[in-house]
Amino acid sequence: MGFVGLIKNLPFRRLRAIAESVKMEFATVPWPDDAPTIRVDMEPDELESQLRGRHFEGLFQSYTYAGQVLDLRRPEGVDEDGKQLELHVRARPVGGELEVLAHIERSRYEHKADHINEIGFEWLGEDELQALVDGELDYSTPGVVDSGW
Repeated sequence: MGFVGLIKNLPFRRLRAIAESVKMEFATVPWPDDAPTIRVDMEPDELESQLRGRHFEGLFQSYTYAGQVLDLRRPEGVDEDGKQLELHVRARPVGGELEVLAHIERSRYEHKADHINEIGFEWLGEDELQALVDGELDYSTPGVVDSGW
């Protein structure tokens, strides 16, 4: 069969579903009550499409916040120490709307220990969240020295 034939026959969808189940069971944390949020009258697919059109991507390597229906990130420049940052957006349904929160943090791929220990972590404020949802974020998010955009 060979390596290529073996890879083609792996049940990737089933493996991903199993991994998602394990993540939901063992890597779900409460929705953070102390984070600034906004509510928007949008469907999750609509917000996701809008953000993906601005270079956000889906995640597999992150905690799941209880109730979330959206979990996207994108690279977001560097901080004052020259460390690569990412902008991480999440949303959950609340009362017929989406509650959105986001934070800047050091990149999970480039600065794993800093990322896990929340060094450089900062919540976006309500005005920044609204600008993000409206597609008008000017990349002057907290802690970002050079967004590279």
